[in-house]
Amino acid sequence: MVATLGIDAYGNQSLACINEYDGNSRFLYWWLLSLYREIRGLSSQDTRDGLNQAMLGQLPVPLFDLTTQRQIADFLDRETARIDLLIEKKQRLVALLGEKLKDDILRAVTMGIDPEAELVPEDELEWTSHRPRHWKVFRLKHFFRENTQYTGDGQETLFSLRMKEGLIPHNDVSDKEIPPNDLINYKKVFPGQIVMNRMRAAIGLFGLADCAGIVSPDYSIFDVNPKAHAAYFLRLFKTEPMMAAFRLLSKGLGTGHSGFMRLNADNFGRIRVAAPEYDEQRLISEYIEERIQQITHLQTKNDQSINRLKEYRSALITDAVTGQIDVASHSRSGVSERRLDKLQEEMDA
Repeated sequence: MVATLGIDAYGNQSLACINEYDGNSRFLYWWLLSLYREIRGLSSQDTRDGLNQAMLGQLPVPLFDLTTQRQIADFLDRETARIDLLIEKKQRLVALLGEKLKDDILRAVTMGIDPEAELVPEDELEWTSHRPRHWKVFRLKHFFRENTQYTGDGQETLFSLRMKEGLIPHNDVSDKEIPPNDLINYKKVFPGQIVMNRMRAAIGLFGLADCAGIVSPDYSIFDVNPKAHAAYFLRLFKTEPMMAAFRLLSKGLGTGHSGFMRLNADNFGRIRVAAPEYDEQRLISEYIEERIQQITHLQTKNDQSINRLKEYRSALITDAVTGQIDVASHSRSGVSERRLDKLQEEMDA
C-alpha cells in the first residue's frame, strides 16, 4: 500500500513544506532521497516551474508501520554514516594529493630536483628565499621577447587561452561564430611562442602555441630564447609566488583578481627569476610531467572509489525504503560491514 503527500508551499515558491504525513519524518527523508532521479526527471520537464506542488503531492510513499519506518530510518542513519565517512576520507585524500602536486611543482621550478644541490640565500628575488648555487638570476626579458604581428584578413584559426587546456581553437569552446572581418588586426601567433593573457597573468593564464593562428589583441605573444625550455617556464608562471609577482606589476583599475589590471610586456620582462641551464630545465619539466601523471592516476583511482561508494549508498537506501532487505537481519548478519570491507579492499588494491 502507498500514501500521498500533503504539500503547503511557502516562501518564494522555491521551497515546499510537507505538512500532512502521518509517519516517521526520518523515514520520509530517506524515501524522498531514494527518489532523487525521479524527482529530477519530473522537475526537468518544466524548467520554468520546476517540481510543482501537484507533482510532489502525487509521489507515492510506502505504508510501513511506524515501528518498521523507525527501524529503516535508524538502519540508514547508521549504515550511511560509515559510507559517508569513507567518502569524506577519500575526498580529503584527493584534495591533499592536489596540494602535494602544487608543492612538488613549486619546489621543482624554484629549487630543482637534485636533493644534493647546495642552496644559497637569495636576496634579489622577492618570491623565493633560496636557490641552488649554480642557478643564475635573470630578468624574464633575457628569455622572452615580445613579437607583435597582426592579421590582415582574419582568415586564420582563432585561438582562446584556457587555464587547463592552454591555447585551443575558439570554436572548440564557443558556438558563437566570429566573422573574419571582426578578426582583422588580431595578433598572429606561431608554433613555439608563449602567449600571455595580460588581464589574467596574475592567475597564471599562459599557453604555448603548437600551431599557427590568431589570438585576441589583448594577449601578449613572446618568442622564446633557445636557452629557455618553454614548458619549464610555463610551470613556473603558474606558481603562487610568480602569480603574486605578476599581480604586483599589473597596472590599471581593479584588485588584480578582477577589473582591468594588465601586465604589459615591459613589466613582465622586468621580473627577475632564478633558472638553471636549458638541459636542467628540460629534466625538471620531465619530472613534473611524471609527477602529474602519478598524482592524476591516484586522484582518478580515488574518484572512482568515491563513485562506487555513492552508488552503493544509493542502492542501499533504495533497497531499505522499498522493503527489499530486512534491515534487522541485515544488521545482525553484518552484510553491510562485509560489503564495505570488500569495497574498501578492492579500492585499496
